Amino acid sequence: LTIDVSKMNKTYAFCQNTCNATMDTSANTITGPASEIDAINNLLGARKTLPVWPYKYM
Repeated sequence: LTIDVSKMNKTYAFCQNTCNATMDTSANTITGPASEIDAINNLLGARKTLPVWPYKYM
């Protein structure tokens, strides 16, 4: 799936130059470009519990 743009709270835009994404409602994982995922997790208030790949947040 290719995303053109994704917005959170109508303020933060992600994937502005398109990016690939996977939607799986049976998983609790967000995948995508690392910088975008870091920003999304920061907005959600998640903290990084594993600072090396595969990065994990809680």
